[in-house]
Amino acid sequence: MAQKFPEIKSVYLRHGLLRKDWVPAISDVDLTLIIESGLRAEREFEFLTSFWSEFKRIKRVFPMLGEMDILHETQCDAWLNVTIRGYEAKHWVLLWGEKSLPEIAPRDSETLRLESMDHAMICYQTILMKRLFNEMPKSPLFDYEINRVSSKILRYIYYGESIGKQNELLHPFDWIPALIKSFDERLKTTTENFQKCSENKSGWQQVVSSIVLSHNRDILILKEGVEIERDFDWEIVTDKFLKGRERPLAIVSKKMFEYMVRVFDPFFYSTLCEDSYLLYGNHPLMHVSPPEISSFIRSIFTQMPNILSFPQTPELISPDLYSPHSERSLDSMLEHALYIKLYLEKELISGKHSELFSASQQHYSEYYQELDRIKRLPSNLEKFRFWKALAQEVYNLKPHSVNQQWKH
Repeated sequence: MAQKFPEIKSVYLRHGLLRKDWVPAISDVDLTLIIESGLRAEREFEFLTSFWSEFKRIKRVFPMLGEMDILHETQCDAWLNVTIRGYEAKHWVLLWGEKSLPEIAPRDSETLRLESMDHAMICYQTILMKRLFNEMPKSPLFDYEINRVSSKILRYIYYGESIGKQNELLHPFDWIPALIKSFDERLKTTTENFQKCSENKSGWQQVVSSIVLSHNRDILILKEGVEIERDFDWEIVTDKFLKGRERPLAIVSKKMFEYMVRVFDPFFYSTLCEDSYLLYGNHPLMHVSPPEISSFIRSIFTQMPNILSFPQTPELISPDLYSPHSERSLDSMLEHALYIKLYLEKELISGKHSELFSASQQHYSEYYQELDRIKRLPSNLEKFRFWKALAQEVYNLKPHSVNQQWKH
């Protein structure tokens, strides 16, 4: 297929199929395309429209085709130097075309630990929880898919360490306590004396510390010292909290929660301070220190790969063939891009989304006005032009390495 499109410089195979735990009929084949930079917007849009139409046709025949990222050749360095996904590009295999990946910046051990733990947390919250409680119908392949996703999370929790071969096929809900224990073990930096729970079960209150709801996610936090496999009755919890929910309830330990709000997503700390509802227990932030400002800087820079690849996404290029991006997702992508501009151009950063949003409207009101305008246009080309130009602007703001920025 690549031979049909002269705009494609390289096709790389990444992730799943390169690993020994790739499972036929369940695991996906993920690819990355590197395309020529400097194309006129009209030509690039025409290419992307044709490509995504062809990709959809081929995927009907080969449903194992998974994620497809399309990157500009000159923007690869910024994509590769942020998050563990970029670091792992050194293991990609060139399937077609010329070698076009730049040298990947080395990571120190602390950066790798944070990037891999972030990715594990993303997969746990946005993939595993959704498939367990919302999306995936129960089928003979359900257990295998949950096993695959959970093994992937475990691999990133212990990134770079040998954890042995995961042959055992666990019951889907048995993976939650197993993963929580692994998260806690990896996040623990000092030996702590946990208060042991009573041997006698007295319902879900025995093991649940807090349940807090916010506008964008809900969290159930377990008590410290809980023997999850022994003390937690998943049927009771599922029946009481999970059935019929419109969005997943993330089940985490106290250590996972602290990492989540102080490192992985520090803006969630601010959200819980300003806009949350305590459904049960004590508020989980009572004994959690606020995030450092470096965590907020690091958080906005982790969006760089998404901003650079967004203009090439099929949902933007061919919304008639793929589910289009929601208005909220478009607004959110613009906000992330402008927050990076705020920091690099104006040296402005804040721990509150509301303050960053107000500052971005003050300094970059023309971007919001333009987005509102193009949302009403029928032309997908005009929308593509806007996002392509914005991605290039963000890329041109040096440096590209989040590791340099968030440590300042």
